[in-house]
Amino acid sequence: MKSAKMQNVAVALVLASQLFVPAVFAQTRPAVELEGAIAKEQVDGDLKTAIAIYQEIAADTSAPRDVRAKALLHLVRCYEKLGQQAQTVYRQIVRDFGDQPEASQALARLAALKEADHPTAPAGITQRKIQMPGPQMMPGDTDGRRAVYLKETTGEVIYGDLAGKSKRVIFRKKPGDYSGGFWSSRDFSIVAIKFHLPDKKEIFSVVKTDGTGYREVAKLDGEHFFCNWSWDNRYLLLSGHSQDGSFGLLRITVADGQIRELLNVKTGIAWGAKFSPEGRFVAYQSSPTFAFDGVARLFVIPAEGGAAIGLQGAARLGGFQNLRIR
Repeated sequence: MKSAKMQNVAVALVLASQLFVPAVFAQTRPAVELEGAIAKEQVDGDLKTAIAIYQEIAADTSAPRDVRAKALLHLVRCYEKLGQQAQTVYRQIVRDFGDQPEASQALARLAALKEADHPTAPAGITQRKIQMPGPQMMPGDTDGRRAVYLKETTGEVIYGDLAGKSKRVIFRKKPGDYSGGFWSSRDFSIVAIKFHLPDKKEIFSVVKTDGTGYREVAKLDGEHFFCNWSWDNRYLLLSGHSQDGSFGLLRITVADGQIRELLNVKTGIAWGAKFSPEGRFVAYQSSPTFAFDGVARLFVIPAEGGAAIGLQGAARLGGFQNLRIR
């Protein structure tokens, strides 16, 4: 009798394992394949093999959405390394994976590509190609000499020179947290870092580029895509989704973490917000959707909050250099 019960238990365990193992395998296999592709890209330099794997993962509708989004982001960076057009894939990330952190990076890159122009160099000026030390770098992450970049394999934020001769780790995420982005101040003295906790809360922290003074300044719900420093490094300006789905602008005081909501819109989006040099105003763009090919209107709002003023015509916000505010 005892032997029969033990046999029944053994059979049940075997059946349970047969049901359980494939489910776990189906969840983890794309993530494992993604890590292998990243190694092919960043360690071996085998872009052709990495691209094929990224494409396969992105097309696998059974793979987790976060893994597919990461695969597309790596895929588009491989294309850029090869000098190929990448806007279509960035738009795909924004369109199909808007709920994933990679969408914010794709949005920022699309904005940079849209705003970028390539004027002919004046006589006497020599152009040179700068080799970026990290794959996740935007124009604002370097001043041509210093740079802040993310080492994706370890989740470390690194400050150093473009040549890679001098560098230091200024932030290292905890296991289970996801690195969501970083923004350098204009003088490269301090960096704002966003990462996601397992409960999907956003943490915004700051750290000096000498590696000291790390502290968390805000813990937020929602998804905030864009961040901008005030010129005096006193404030952070965030734009993105609130928890209720509306789009807004938040001003965070770096010293004490006080949060002031400057704007909240129920329809359309507000993005690309920037402080005026003296800190009295904030300019931002507003458009009906995330489509960067559409028309965006330019607005100005007091930095302490208040009524927004719409400027005449459509524009793309690059700064306050040609904008007179009285």
